[in-house]
Amino acid sequence: GSPTNLFQDWPNLDGVLSLQPIATWALGMMPGRGIGDDIPEPEMSRKEALWHLPLSDLDRLMAGRKVQFWQDWLEHDRLDDFWQALQMQGKYERIRIPTFNVSGWYDARLKGQVAAYLEIMKATSNREQHFLLIGPWLHSPVGRAPRFALRDFGPQGNLDVDAIRG
Repeated sequence: GSPTNLFQDWPNLDGVLSLQPIATWALGMMPGRGIGDDIPEPEMSRKEALWHLPLSDLDRLMAGRKVQFWQDWLEHDRLDDFWQALQMQGKYERIRIPTFNVSGWYDARLKGQVAAYLEIMKATSNREQHFLLIGPWLHSPVGRAPRFALRDFGPQGNLDVDAIRG
């Protein structure tokens, strides 16, 4: 799913850069993703790189190269024209296909997922084509409940989300 306010909810949380999860997701997955062998290895581990300043070096340190979207996110640290073009607010009536929004109770992006679902439900004339599924999960993997010291959801916390999407 997509948050309704990209600047507020991705890569930020409430407008503040969500450094560890966003850097790990955005930059930590980059090395070796079918781009070619000419990309240098990351210079530091993720854990080491997250303590490094300036943040504009993180792409090189974690992904082994400059990553333009990372530089854009850092450059546009306020809700400006860059982010306005990416906003879903006010555009939900354009959606003509079914949606399936999935999130978890422990997902930092839950607020944005719920907001997006509520917005599309206000804008659509086909409410039965839009779904929201929330379970005892983290952001990833969706459908697999984590085990905490004081809480274990057991097999009931796991769900085959792909089978539901059908």
